[in-house]
Amino acid sequence: MSKYTFLWSNAHQLFYMTGSIDSYRRYPEIPFNRAELVFQASEGNLMSCYVGTADLERHVGEGELFLDTTRSHAYFEDAKKQCANHRAFFKELEVLDLSTASESTLLTFWRGLIDNYAHSLGYFRSSQDEPSRLIVKAVTEKLSPEDALTLLVSPKLDEINREEVAWEELLTKGFSREAALAHIKDFPWLFQNSLTYDETVNELEQRKQGHVTRDIKQEKAELGERQEKILAAHPELAESIEILHELALLRPEVKACWGATGYYANPMLEEIARRFGIDQRTLTFLYRSEDTDELLASGKILSMEEVEDWKLCTAYHLKSGVLHTSVGAEALALKREILEEDKSANVTELKGACARPGKVTGKVHILKVNDPVATREFRDSFTDGVLVTSMTQPNVVDIARRAAAIVTDEGGMLCHAAIISREFGIPCVVGTHKATQVLKDGDLVEVDADAGIVRIL
Repeated sequence: MSKYTFLWSNAHQLFYMTGSIDSYRRYPEIPFNRAELVFQASEGNLMSCYVGTADLERHVGEGELFLDTTRSHAYFEDAKKQCANHRAFFKELEVLDLSTASESTLLTFWRGLIDNYAHSLGYFRSSQDEPSRLIVKAVTEKLSPEDALTLLVSPKLDEINREEVAWEELLTKGFSREAALAHIKDFPWLFQNSLTYDETVNELEQRKQGHVTRDIKQEKAELGERQEKILAAHPELAESIEILHELALLRPEVKACWGATGYYANPMLEEIARRFGIDQRTLTFLYRSEDTDELLASGKILSMEEVEDWKLCTAYHLKSGVLHTSVGAEALALKREILEEDKSANVTELKGACARPGKVTGKVHILKVNDPVATREFRDSFTDGVLVTSMTQPNVVDIARRAAAIVTDEGGMLCHAAIISREFGIPCVVGTHKATQVLKDGDLVEVDADAGIVRIL
């Protein structure tokens, strides 16, 4: 059994890696955010994260927290407090005059940006499969599969739903660049890796081409009515369902906070690049957070050789609280050493959780997460088949609804992929941990979502 379990891969600027690893280092007191083993590696800007298998197993047991109403509500209050603080920080950054700010002030805000990212990310991990497994089991074992899946979706609008409602209203009034820019400002978490406003507007322009109108508020109202009927027959589940709904609502709320980091970092990085005469794209995508920190503190600019090493591979290895950082060939060697027990190449069957039942045979189409160029190309070409991705993002709902089945690396019964698969009636297996590593574009697979299994044929 491998010491590490692959969690997810994501296209990201390198500075996100520091925040992700610092989340474990700075905030181990947050439930489900303590890990003895964490390994992250980025080749180019494709970042992969592995966590100790024993740590994930421990998080299952720690999920008893959500079986206790008092402790659950205290946890949600703490998480919402951090979200409020995070949004307040963004407002401060938004009104900062970057052109006149000193390097010292920019450094303070840069550190605040990364620290808030790390802090909020800590609360996101509670909505993964392992922490919610006990309470999901406690609820679902008392219900029919259909009733269980109906109750696992909150009847309230979450942050993703609010964006979808606003998007419907925008299209109804008429799409324009001005309206698109206003939408981006209201929902910046949709565009983590876009460097310019033109990129984001173009993405929205393409998104509207495949739009299918939905009355989400009406759908939620009807869902609430169905849930009331089920709970009338099972009143003993009311408190547990309330906790599950809070957890489901918290996931996109927290994600909206940390997901907006790239949007708010861009203007600051543009100003820093201007001051130090650095190419903005290089600074944005290939400087680690600590490199930008050092640049502002002492004026140190990375050499081209260093940038190439960082681009080849950057790795962070956290072991029992001690962090080791490596780059270039050393990082690649460390990755091979640490992950030598990973036998993904020999896997012919994947196991995950059934988010929505059904059985489908089809060809694999892998969607890279947070890669604007790849997403635009995928949106143009994808018509049907098995959508395989690390996690579904809110801005690809129009893509996901075309899929015959959905398979993800990350997430549990409360994740975005699970929710939209139920909304659209699409068989879905989540939390496989390695689908994007094992499967290849064009593979013929059977998705047996009833059993939570994906088989390569």
